[in-house]
Amino acid sequence: MFVPSTAVLPDGHARDEVWKRDQELYLQATSRPGAKIPHAWLIDKHGHRLSTLDVTGRGKFTLVTGLSGEAWVKAAEELDLPFLRTVVTGSSDTQDPYCDWQRVREIPEAGALLVRPDGYVAWRQSENVFEPARAKQLLQSSLAAVLGKD
Repeated sequence: MFVPSTAVLPDGHARDEVWKRDQELYLQATSRPGAKIPHAWLIDKHGHRLSTLDVTGRGKFTLVTGLSGEAWVKAAEELDLPFLRTVVTGSSDTQDPYCDWQRVREIPEAGALLVRPDGYVAWRQSENVFEPARAKQLLQSSLAAVLGKD
């Protein structure tokens, strides 16, 4: 019997997933909660290639957003949690010059993903958020739910 993890919050806005190939034989990149964050090549400020798998995890939760996700960056700064880091794709540290990440992220530029330390997506905000107070409330409540503190 399948028991959903309490460390994953379902995306209430997501439609049923459409599989392009046989789901029992092939993996399909998705940013849906419960899935491993999709791999995409990014470029760091030194021009070196790195994967989205390299910039998330590493013992911390990672909040991933885009250049329009300033509200998320401010929200994470205000929360000031030692176990949470923020990655802004498109910034000088995580450039997306070939749009690899844009093709697989399944969220808008001002949306967000909360990635667990093990690299799995715990929560996804699939709509733009531009107000820092709203971003903070959403992030705080999702972290509390994922950590079992709600």
